[in-house]
Amino acid sequence: GEGWILCTKEHAKQLGWLESIVRDPNTVGAWIRQVIDSRDQVDLGQLPQIIEQEHDKVDAHVYQQQLENLFAQRRLVAYPQEAFNEEGDADPEQAMTGDSVPVGGVASGIVVPYQTAQARGWITKPKVENRSFVLRTPEKIKQLFNLLSGTGLAQSQTEVQALQIGAETPDKGRFQLMLGPSTVGALVESRALFSALNSRLKFTTEQHQVRLTLGELDPNCKFTKMLEQLEG
Repeated sequence: GEGWILCTKEHAKQLGWLESIVRDPNTVGAWIRQVIDSRDQVDLGQLPQIIEQEHDKVDAHVYQQQLENLFAQRRLVAYPQEAFNEEGDADPEQAMTGDSVPVGGVASGIVVPYQTAQARGWITKPKVENRSFVLRTPEKIKQLFNLLSGTGLAQSQTEVQALQIGAETPDKGRFQLMLGPSTVGALVESRALFSALNSRLKFTTEQHQVRLTLGELDPNCKFTKMLEQLEG
């Protein structure tokens, strides 16, 4: 008859008999935070391996999504390697968190818990509370590009800290663009650019989006109210 071998889950994994891949977003998010919080700072390239050693293998897509969420929620801050001086202190100007994270996400660098970075003075507090809008629906992105292709906002002095676009070209190539700091009025001067982007870019996946970060608002400008209607 058939024989059975009884062993622990850990031993089975060591022997390569069992490979579990964790896909629960809450679990993956908690593991990311736990690993980084327990170390103070972690090289992003080594983070998946450390999580696997201490917990389990995680689904790559869920991992990336949870990492982006933690940056967006200002739970984590990333710095390029060169941001650190000889004493090991990071340059606040190079901090990537919240609105300052590139649309494509943070690909490499050193990750630090937000509270740790704040306590060490590694984050510069903005003079004006920036406000960020994220547009993912293709129809709403088209409406935004239509606004920036026209002349109605030409006089607006509302500050644009960053306009980030992540999309796909007609031949399925990856497209990324970042503009700013500028003003809404100055962006409208490039109306031909937005008109061209409107007709050529495709927004087909979760990663495709337009993120607009505004600084000081022009009290006579209706742009913020328009964005509130378009967001999502």
